[in-house]
This record gives sequence, structure tokens and C-alpha cells, in this order.
Amino acid sequence: MLIDLYNKDTGVLLGSITEAELLHVQNSTEMESTRDTDFYIQKGTIDLLGNDGLATVHLMKLLREALGDSDGIEIRWQVRNADL
Repeated sequence: MLIDLYNKDTGVLLGSITEAELLHVQNSTEMESTRDTDFYIQKGTIDLLGNDGLATVHLMKLLREALGDSDGIEIRWQVRNADL
């Protein structure tokens, strides 16, 4: 199953990650509820994800590119439709 990540403010597709990569992000960030479909990323969060050795190179690259020069970004995730 692939998970598509979007910039929550602009709706721009950032890329896709695996279910395992999403689980790692969810375990490393604060979730407001079990139904939460977004998370906030900043440089410190990305560094934290990379420090435990569990984040994939793909995940780290995607999040760094999504963050760019901004201080932080709200990312929305959505399970990709199996028909696509």
C-alpha cells in the first residue's frame, strides 16, 4: 500500500511513501487522534527521524525536499486509491 503525502496548505503532491514509513513518522510525531491524517514537520523532526536509524533514505529525502527553506510544513497523508 502506498501513502501519498501532500502539502496541507497548497494541496501539492509531495510524493509517496510506504505504510512502514508512515508508521515510523506517526510513532515519532505527536498525533492528535487515531484518525489524524496530517503531521507537522520541521528540521528538528526530520533530524529526530533520521537519528534512530529506522527512517529510509527515501523518506528522509522526501521530507527534506518538502520542507525546503521553510521553518515547518503541515503534511497531509492519504492512502493511494488501488485503482490508480
